[in-house]
Amino acid sequence: MQQEITQYYTDIADEYDKSRFSHTYGQYIHAQELRIFNKQKLSLPCLSLGCGTGRMMEFASIGADISEAMLKVAKYKYPHKEFICCDAIQTPFSPASFQSVFCLHLFMHLEVNKGINIIKEIHRILPKGGLFLFDFPSSYRRNFLKQSSKNWHAATHYSLEFLQEKLSSEWQIKSYTGVLFFPVHRLPAWLSRIVLPIDNWLCKSFLRKYASYLMVVLEKK
Repeated sequence: MQQEITQYYTDIADEYDKSRFSHTYGQYIHAQELRIFNKQKLSLPCLSLGCGTGRMMEFASIGADISEAMLKVAKYKYPHKEFICCDAIQTPFSPASFQSVFCLHLFMHLEVNKGINIIKEIHRILPKGGLFLFDFPSSYRRNFLKQSSKNWHAATHYSLEFLQEKLSSEWQIKSYTGVLFFPVHRLPAWLSRIVLPIDNWLCKSFLRKYASYLMVVLEKK
């Protein structure tokens, strides 16, 4: 499946930014995620793992991705940044190389065991107290709405309890925030701008685990 995923993103690399983030839905998600990044203030040096075409590279020191085609776009956008082609499960970085790491829109496409193994690799390249920020579809939302995916694309979802069970010996969940509470893809553009502040509030509230995605910050023990 890894080869299929890599080829998929290689094929769409040149059009990725336009197809994903030039429209209302993509801009809506980006605005919510950018708000979280600005609030979190990840410490440098920071690695964007699975960096794709370089979205949010303004917060990272180095970007890494398995697709050379995606990295080509990222290098064009950020010529002053360093980029490395590698698999997220086995990076070339030394232990404790970074103070923080983030992954966006990566874990949702991977089998659970591979996701857990990537988190182990991130644990290796962070020092004690280092932070890892990543996102994934919410199991609470998927189960409540009885949603499922027909293929690998955004098929994998997690719950906080599952993460706690699998990772508690090496990590603690420092915080989590929701992303995309409302089905904005079904709303007219003018209405999405109105509901964004309400969505932001819900994604911080006690209902936040029922957002479409959860953005979790883990701290290395």
